[in-house]
Amino acid sequence: MVLDSEMFCEIVAIFAGIIFCIFPSHWIVPPILKLVDDPKKIPPPKGVDPNNWMEAMMVPNKRAGGMLGFLERIIVFVAMVANAHIVIAGWLTFKVATKWEVWGNIIQVPDKLDGTDEISYLSARRKLGSSVFMRFLLGTLSNVLLGMIAFGLTWTILRLWPIQ
Repeated sequence: MVLDSEMFCEIVAIFAGIIFCIFPSHWIVPPILKLVDDPKKIPPPKGVDPNNWMEAMMVPNKRAGGMLGFLERIIVFVAMVANAHIVIAGWLTFKVATKWEVWGNIIQVPDKLDGTDEISYLSARRKLGSSVFMRFLLGTLSNVLLGMIAFGLTWTILRLWPIQ
């Protein structure tokens, strides 16, 4: 099978978009997420053992978030290439719904924690909630924008590549 020049151009452009979703993102997304307070640096409320607090603040599998971000960029990129923008809306709806469900039923911290100072516990809860929420928003927005930029790169290659 011989590729004609137009198909070759499309393959190269799509490949460039996928590569952009993979590599530059490692240099872009982590610095953005570092703008958010690290939950491990939130001081424990008065009355809570610091070691127990640190263990509670640990994320068990940090690589899963990076993989999810990569897949999110690919979803946005492929949806834009296929002119299926509803897929992006569907993904974002699914992501918000699952985050809501997980937060409400699994992660949500209690209003009170026996044996702790109420003000320091409130402060820790607010800081933790803010950190989780900001990471969610900044990570999602970064991935969506990078997927769109990858599409823009693909579109630019397709427009500028001289096809005979």
